[in-house]
Amino acid sequence: MKEIIKEMWGKIPMKLRYGIFFFSGVMVVGTAWLSTSCSHLQNYPSDNLIEEIVEEVIESQTGQEIDLSPFSPEKKSPY
Repeated sequence: MKEIIKEMWGKIPMKLRYGIFFFSGVMVVGTAWLSTSCSHLQNYPSDNLIEEIVEEVIESQTGQEIDLSPFSPEKKSPY
């Protein structure tokens, strides 16, 4: 199996090999950058517009008033 892989790898032109390594490096660096950037997404306000709309829809459908964000300054649920 290793011989087949070496033979196939030998048929790939050098420019394409460098492209594969460059693309892999870009993917690794991009993933690292996104993982650090996405950690800042936790700083969103606890009551955003979409959450409030979803809470209103749930309340209109079920009659139950709920709060989807546990740390929001809205009134607390008795449960």
